[in-house]
Amino acid sequence: MQADTPTTFKESGTPSGQVIKAGFVMEQDVGHAVQALHIKRETDSYPGMVSRHVAVTFYKEEGLIEHVRPVPSYIRAASRARLEVVAGLKGFRPDVLLWNTQKPAMFCPDVLRAIPSLISLDVTPHQYDEFGEAYGHTPDGHGFIARSKHAFNRWVFQQAKHIIPATQWVADSLIADYGVDPARITVIPPGTDVCRFAPPASRPSEVDGVVRILFVGGDFIRKGGDLLVEWMRTSPLAERCQLDLVTQDQSIAHPRIRTYRLSHDSDLLARLYSEADIFVLPTRAECFGLVLTEAMAAGVPVVSCRVGGLGEVVDHNSTGLLVPPNDPSSLDKALATLVNDADLRRRMGEAGRRIAEERFDAHRNVARIIETMRDVAWAGHEGD
Repeated sequence: MQADTPTTFKESGTPSGQVIKAGFVMEQDVGHAVQALHIKRETDSYPGMVSRHVAVTFYKEEGLIEHVRPVPSYIRAASRARLEVVAGLKGFRPDVLLWNTQKPAMFCPDVLRAIPSLISLDVTPHQYDEFGEAYGHTPDGHGFIARSKHAFNRWVFQQAKHIIPATQWVADSLIADYGVDPARITVIPPGTDVCRFAPPASRPSEVDGVVRILFVGGDFIRKGGDLLVEWMRTSPLAERCQLDLVTQDQSIAHPRIRTYRLSHDSDLLARLYSEADIFVLPTRAECFGLVLTEAMAAGVPVVSCRVGGLGEVVDHNSTGLLVPPNDPSSLDKALATLVNDADLRRRMGEAGRRIAEERFDAHRNVARIIETMRDVAWAGHEGD
């Protein structure tokens, strides 16, 4: 990609004497798309910054690349991502770039070299290989292709001026598996809109006694929705509960189960959080679990599993309960604990709200990301 003439820093400490020009290259699957929206909302009003936001979808329905056969799908996706990045940055030379995640950066090594860059991510390729089967991912094994991909990922992470993992779990893998200097790592979790997802004055269960359980997850089986439905069908406690499922293309025939297909910006989704007494995500594989932070912000205790980085999101026995994945018996015990104890639900919900405000406030966390970007931009222009 041909670059414009770089801006320079003046004595004010910002590029061009007035503002920093920041680019944000953001993947658009569900969790990353929400993060992209939070970042755009904050940067649109951030003083001293001009920003350009590039959406990377890896796919365009009407695109020519997508219909070229027999080119492998991963090459078509890589080509689409590169086109999206180049088109998105056309006419805009950033002082600093944030890539979320490293995948778009892999397909644009020239851009990565030319512009001081940060990478944010919620899982490393090595970690994804370890539990990717639940995502439909097949690791490359230990042959030449696997070694080549690992070497290239290592190069990408080494090229980044700074890396922002969502959890310490990811940071540890960056250090151990890719040789990243800990000094170039700052753990900043994805943020949640703690104003939109806020505790209500009261919940419906306080009036009718029905314990409302909420599940939010598009990938129904991977996220353990089937385990929760089976619990509703078999547990005597389920007679006292109502289960709301927010997911994709699921129709469950059960008198106490309601299903919804909602976008993240739906007002009904926010209302379901505010009405819930327990949030349950019995996931088989997960990197971060943004829905857990939304539930905590809404003052709802959570039940989830000890997978990925979730142990850093949910404080076991404080903001919720963590159980082993694929363990119906442990799930039943956790649900029974919360269904039978309204006071415990209240205490855990209050603790969750405090943690959401302290650790997972989108406004605060995006500000930390922006300040880290400013530091990288300044370092890149020292002496100009």
